[in-house]
Amino acid sequence: EVKADLAVVASRNLLEMEQAKYRAFLAPEMSENEENASLLKDIEIFVKDAEVNLLTIKPSGAKQYESFARKYFVALELEASMENLIKFLYAIESARKPLTVEKYSIAPKSRDSNLARVSMTVSKMVVP
Repeated sequence: EVKADLAVVASRNLLEMEQAKYRAFLAPEMSENEENASLLKDIEIFVKDAEVNLLTIKPSGAKQYESFARKYFVALELEASMENLIKFLYAIESARKPLTVEKYSIAPKSRDSNLARVSMTVSKMVVP
């Protein structure tokens, strides 16, 4: 009987450790507008920190992901030097929140410019 109790306690501790790993991905449930506002705010912080020039940013909707999560999408266009663009992309991909650069397109701003013009879609996965 004691061995069974110890096994239950060990299992509980293991579950608590696993839950702690994913706690950052679990968030209180918000409306779609609140989730979009949160995602836009996060991106604006990355834009400022990486010193890129944000031209446009707009929510692109949400989609159910598997049976347990939703993905919120934002389309944006920006201009940046390659160095600052790399900082921006790294900030998104290494964020503590589940953000992903889904797709991107990079082209020179003009023939003689060292700036790139970038179009991209960024997503945030939310597990309610």
